[in-house]
Amino acid sequence: MRSSFSVSAAANTTSSNSFLAPVPPSASVSISILHVMCFSKIKYILLLLLLCVVQFHICPAFAAVNKDKLELAWQLIDQGEFDEAILLCNEIIESEPENAKTYAYRARAYGKEGNVERAFIDSNKSVEIEPNNPLALYLRGTSYFEKGDLKSALVDINKSMQISPSWSWPYGTMGLIYQKKGEHIKAIDEFSFAIKLDSSFTGDFTHRGISYFELGNFDSAISDFTKAINLDPHNYFAYCSRGQTYLVLKQYDKSLEDYNAALSINADYTEGYINRGYLFNILKEYDTAISDFTKAIAINPNNIEAFCNRGIAFYSIHNYYKAASDFDKAIELDSSYSSGLSYLYRGSSFFYLKKYRESIADFNEYLKQNPEDNIVRSYRSMSYIHMYKYYMVCPLIIIIGFIIVMHQRGRLKHT
Repeated sequence: MRSSFSVSAAANTTSSNSFLAPVPPSASVSISILHVMCFSKIKYILLLLLLCVVQFHICPAFAAVNKDKLELAWQLIDQGEFDEAILLCNEIIESEPENAKTYAYRARAYGKEGNVERAFIDSNKSVEIEPNNPLALYLRGTSYFEKGDLKSALVDINKSMQISPSWSWPYGTMGLIYQKKGEHIKAIDEFSFAIKLDSSFTGDFTHRGISYFELGNFDSAISDFTKAINLDPHNYFAYCSRGQTYLVLKQYDKSLEDYNAALSINADYTEGYINRGYLFNILKEYDTAISDFTKAIAINPNNIEAFCNRGIAFYSIHNYYKAASDFDKAIELDSSYSSGLSYLYRGSSFFYLKKYRESIADFNEYLKQNPEDNIVRSYRSMSYIHMYKYYMVCPLIIIIGFIIVMHQRGRLKHT
């Protein structure tokens, strides 16, 4: 009876009744390797068990930390601290690269700071991870809207609404889509439903007010802009929109008060300066208007409205050279702006500068877009008359000058 198993003993056994089959001497090395391999497998199994324990005990701790970071990131976005929120999201993605909510939050931060392309990439990634995540769908739909793809925006926003029908945000964005399409009655319906779900969001009141304005319902527009301002006294866009409504109603004092309020909140608001400058043009305070348009141009050197309206102000004070210069820039930016208005004013400036050929060329361009404008046709006719008069008078002057010279030479000969 064997009390132990010896590899060497087994190797030297030749009996057919042996417990182990005969093993050649060279097999001892293979068996040693087998032992090592078995030991390695045990190590791998133990390592896997250890990882499971770590995941069970430590990963929830990471998840809890990341949850707190996500909540902080959302708060930072609401506070306008977009870069800080993005950095926090980056940290979370390093430890949880498949966290759909993190990509959605970072997409919201990028969208808020105006980086539409990065917002789209992150929201799209979030949808890929969680196809039915309403926030991700909403943010991707918003990105599509900002990119001008209204059809794709409608698909995503509709799906977000179906998944989360009691959430107000998608209805507000749906209102913006209809507003962009010029369907203001539908837009008002969507904004109204959003407000019914959540009446604390100032943007829905502001944008519903814009649709009321476009439909000519100015009282309702003012009411909505006022509600938006009451909710957020720093909503300079609502102040400017209400100021525009008062301007249409010719309540100029109230309009100026609102424009001033908007610019006191945001001194870099281009539209605020343009709208206030337009009001000063109406009030014939042209120097003040020029100052406002110049500030708008300093903020946005490619703003066609600012150049066109400043050109009108210069034209109104008979500074035709500066007027023509501003209309040059306006035409360079967009020759079809406001149905060729820049061509009309530049042509008129050239007329008063006695540049009749240039004047005729500009009037022709304007009449291509406005063929029924008979007043401009009459100005063009006057330009032709002045130009031909010039061509007729010039030779006559030359002839008279020649006669005078010849006469003087004749007198000199006689003397």
